[in-house]
Amino acid sequence: MRAAPLSLHTADSKFRLPVRRTPEDLDALILDLLARSNRPISAYDISHRSMDVGRPVVPNQVYRTLARLIERGLVHRVESLSAYMLRQQSFDGCMICDQCHTVQLLSNPEVISGLEDCAQRLGFAIQRTVVELHGHCRDCEANIRATGDHEAALALPTVSSSPIVGV
Repeated sequence: MRAAPLSLHTADSKFRLPVRRTPEDLDALILDLLARSNRPISAYDISHRSMDVGRPVVPNQVYRTLARLIERGLVHRVESLSAYMLRQQSFDGCMICDQCHTVQLLSNPEVISGLEDCAQRLGFAIQRTVVELHGHCRDCEANIRATGDHEAALALPTVSSSPIVGV
């Protein structure tokens, strides 16, 4: 008696081909991973976290999905960190703590219009505007002043100490 041929879809689960996910599934997964994060995270962090939740996404899929989510206005790229965060409100720029990577959003349209006016006077055609200010948040600055440890201000931040704060 001859055995029926095995299909990759009916074989042992470790040999099964993954089910193809829709763009909507990928959008939902990446939005969920960003929502769970307490700071802006890189595309590679997103890929690693997707493995941790048992739904792996390779980096090129992450980048394509992030591009789609940015275009839809749901995600913001923090340029100087090469990281991404949920876009929960409209803002004109952000302040980034170099110690803990806390991001505070700025809503001040006058900043953008002032930059546009300056560019226009100089005959410069703006293609894209990114306003990101680097320094230390209130807590990190207070800690630096209290300890006098300016070397600590240069230390790399830990993942757990960086909440996203909206202004």
